Amino acid sequence: MRWLVSVLGVGLVLVGCSTTEERTAPTPPPRPAASRALVAWAETTCTQVTELDNLRGRFGELAEELKPSDSFSAGAAAESYVSGAVRSVDAATAALTKLTPSGIKAADTHVTGLVKALAGLRPKLPPAEDTTLIQAPDAEKIAKAKEVGAAVATLKPQQPALRSLAGKTPKLLSSYNLAPACTPVTPRDNDARALVAWSTAMCDSTTSLLALDTDPLGDPTLTTPGFTQFAEIQLAQYLASSAYPVSTIADQLDSAPSIGVKEADEYRAGLLAAVRAALPKLPKDDHGGIASESQPIEELKTQAVQVADILKSIQPEPSALATAVAADPELSHAYKLAPACEPPEAAPTELPTAANGTDVTACQSGKCQIQLTGATDVTVSGLAFRITVTTSGVNVTTDSSLMQLSAQGEGSFGSGDTNVTIKVLGLLDTTAVLDISTS
Repeated sequence: MRWLVSVLGVGLVLVGCSTTEERTAPTPPPRPAASRALVAWAETTCTQVTELDNLRGRFGELAEELKPSDSFSAGAAAESYVSGAVRSVDAATAALTKLTPSGIKAADTHVTGLVKALAGLRPKLPPAEDTTLIQAPDAEKIAKAKEVGAAVATLKPQQPALRSLAGKTPKLLSSYNLAPACTPVTPRDNDARALVAWSTAMCDSTTSLLALDTDPLGDPTLTTPGFTQFAEIQLAQYLASSAYPVSTIADQLDSAPSIGVKEADEYRAGLLAAVRAALPKLPKDDHGGIASESQPIEELKTQAVQVADILKSIQPEPSALATAVAADPELSHAYKLAPACEPPEAAPTELPTAANGTDVTACQSGKCQIQLTGATDVTVSGLAFRITVTTSGVNVTTDSSLMQLSAQGEGSFGSGDTNVTIKVLGLLDTTAVLDISTS
């Protein structure tokens, strides 16, 4: 018995010694919370780098199709790849250049480096406006696709680098993990990520519904002198294209799963039911089945108004979604982090100051900043055109063209060696401040 006690005693002593030597690991600092601004930064960046990586992958997938042959598919595939590469690189460059900096040095340096790499790649691709490849022989199309593919391949894979950056940057990690377009570093935030993704889908759908054109007769093409001959075509196109955006919205709503929040799930279900019920009532685009020359203009107008009424019937109250998500704290928090759910900027209550006031003659020099109301004839460097300001935008018409600009929009047109660029600096009711320049 003594021996047992002695062993037990030794055991107790050993245990006591072990306890004395244990050290408690320091508690890691809490990870910074996600913010809408950083989720937006991550969403934009991940969207673009994913597209660039897909562009690299698509060339490899097309290797067999790009072998010279007598078939149409090889040339068509090559041409499609080249045009897609141009669009993707230009879109990524534009989006990343306009991206609001994150304020995190490592993250912003990463984006700057990618923009620089894209700038180096761009001269190796055809100009965006180059259409010569369309009529080129298949052999030339294939050669160009291989040339472009080799240039695109010089870009390093982007998604792994961005994911690694996020994992090493505590200030960015939580926001990166919640961005639907990003591949999360850890599963820790998966529940919140699902709610952000749901909110994004619902906000995108709601925004798209509210943006549907419900005033087809207000299109300036129908009333602008010199363009009324296109009114039948414009109305026919409105009718033929009305179902497509609604169908796309239905698919987006259908992809958003139930999340177990009664009010939110009921909102989604009701919206989806309304959109699905509207689809059969809208005209079907059967590749020209709605021919402008086959129907009188008044009949087309009547049909357009009927379609507009259907579209109005599926537009939700702008505040309905925010009310629905407010019922659940976690969903409400996710909604506030989703970039697509950011409240729109308030409409301006005043216009910026125009350097040349209302003096349109200042534009004759080729550069001016003017404030215009209603319809005004303007001459810039010998080019004459009319600018009409409406509550929905600015319309610029010449003898042969019509350009429509929304608030903060920008567009150009030209004749000969003169190119005129118009920027909308401010829009309030039927008055706008424009910056006009020539090049």
